[in-house]
Amino acid sequence: MPKEQTLEEWVSDMTVAHNNHAKAIEVLELRERNLNDRLDRSDTLADDQRKAINKLMEHFGLTLEG
Repeated sequence: MPKEQTLEEWVSDMTVAHNNHAKAIEVLELRERNLNDRLDRSDTLADDQRKAINKLMEHFGLTLEG
């Protein structure tokens, strides 16, 4: 039969589990922010490229037909 944990051991185990959980949440939140920042930069880059292509097409008198 396994030895019963003391209250101090249980509190210690719960504290470690809580701290690990909090750290995991922090890491996930940081990753989310980083991914959102990358998405924003990608959207800005795509928009800038679209504008540049449209200016070039306008300059050369080109249109897209589809």
